[in-house]
Amino acid sequence: MENSINNLEPKKVFKYFSDICKIPHGSGNLDGIVNYLVDFAKNHNLKYTVDNVKNVIIYSKDDQTHSGEQTRRGEQTRRGELCEPVILQAHTDMVCVKTPSSTIDMSKDSLDIYVDGDYLRARDTSLGADDGIGVAIILAILDDDDNTYPPIEALFTSDEETGMYGAIGVDGKLFKSKRLINIDSENENELTVSCAGGSHCISELKVERLKVDYKKYLPYEVLIAGGLGGHSGMEIHKGRANAICEMAHVLKCLEDEGIDFYLLSISAGKFINVICPEAECKLFINSDDEIKFKNLISKLNSELKSEYSLCDPDIELTCTSEFKEQKNCTGEFNEPLTKDSASSIIDTLLSLPQGLIEISQEFINLPWTSLNLGVIDTKADKITFATLVRSNDDIKRNKLVKKYETIIKNANGSMKVEGSYPAWRYNKDSKLKLSMIEAYKDVLGKDMEVVATHGGLECGLLMERIKDLEAVSIGPTLYSVHSTDEKLLISSVKNVYNFLKKYLSIIGPN
Repeated sequence: MENSINNLEPKKVFKYFSDICKIPHGSGNLDGIVNYLVDFAKNHNLKYTVDNVKNVIIYSKDDQTHSGEQTRRGEQTRRGELCEPVILQAHTDMVCVKTPSSTIDMSKDSLDIYVDGDYLRARDTSLGADDGIGVAIILAILDDDDNTYPPIEALFTSDEETGMYGAIGVDGKLFKSKRLINIDSENENELTVSCAGGSHCISELKVERLKVDYKKYLPYEVLIAGGLGGHSGMEIHKGRANAICEMAHVLKCLEDEGIDFYLLSISAGKFINVICPEAECKLFINSDDEIKFKNLISKLNSELKSEYSLCDPDIELTCTSEFKEQKNCTGEFNEPLTKDSASSIIDTLLSLPQGLIEISQEFINLPWTSLNLGVIDTKADKITFATLVRSNDDIKRNKLVKKYETIIKNANGSMKVEGSYPAWRYNKDSKLKLSMIEAYKDVLGKDMEVVATHGGLECGLLMERIKDLEAVSIGPTLYSVHSTDEKLLISSVKNVYNFLKKYLSIIGPN
């Protein structure tokens, strides 16, 4: 692995990315990568700061004083318009997903990355190029001896994937720059100038349980697996199955067919921003209905595979009788939900909006408003689920959150918004945008496409915290992020890196 990775160009970028892949850095598990960045700053004699939410800021050598005057190779240079500092920004956390057969512990182990033609992948896990490659590019820039760059304020934010908590905690007073280049986009030919805002909605529905005469009932697990999943912003419009919603449909069909069952638990998903690819439901089926139950599962599986034959072809519904009763945290066996509690859960799940809600009127084929039910979990006395509401228009996002909350409250549940970030609105007059487009043409000889994204970027939050900040986002080409199929287009890294270096030289103190 090391030899092939070390032969990739640009060598410094892939050296740092390889280092990052050796450090567990899933959301909430960032001490290792924070220490790595601090050691980098110390080893390169660079000023740095770490805040209380584990954001790391590193200042280039020309920005050591972080004041109006800079020392540049021994000469005092007062900043003119062209040598104002620039913020380069990426986030340090990744979404950790792995195949069922993987033995890697992503909280402790290194990723097993390998070269596959012009792609870089991770064996049986997500790659974390979102946004490890952005971090690596910035470190390579800081490690560059080129003295034509402007002062760089490198911002590495924490826990972007779970709610942009690092960006929320940024202190704008730590920056002099009014220009931000975010390196978290996923197509080398695109300049992102707008993104969706998001609200992380956490809901609870109380449940009641009862004792059942198990002699009449058989334990069964119902499983939905094989879904593609994917990024709930970038791929929400592709029609892929959400396993939670499909499981709710299965349970409703059991009710409608008069099958006597009791629901013990339903669980699915790990990440609020991932389209849920798998779900698991534990049931007790009346032995008299066992054949009818199995036949219905077979029928529903055929319907599921037919419905998603083009966009999610490997999804599958199965059942197994190998289920054993699970114990709750008190050590007592969980009893199943009452039929009223189960019906309330099922009906609520089916009532919730899901997936793509609206397409943009400004940008062709851009998802504009969406909702993703990413996680559901069963406790002894409640069922909780986590949903990410996105929109490139904050008014529309807030309306959808209200609608969602109303459905939950009508089911006698509760909902709270644990994290929220604003949409980043398009500024057609941005000077930063125009200068980036010109530089891209000079370096690569082709036009850069100006786009908006339905994914969430930290630019909007940072623009709230740093007055008069302009922002753009770039990045090398990635595919299937937040999944075990994630891959990085190797050749695109060189193009983006060379373009960024050229652009920094253009705006530096020549």
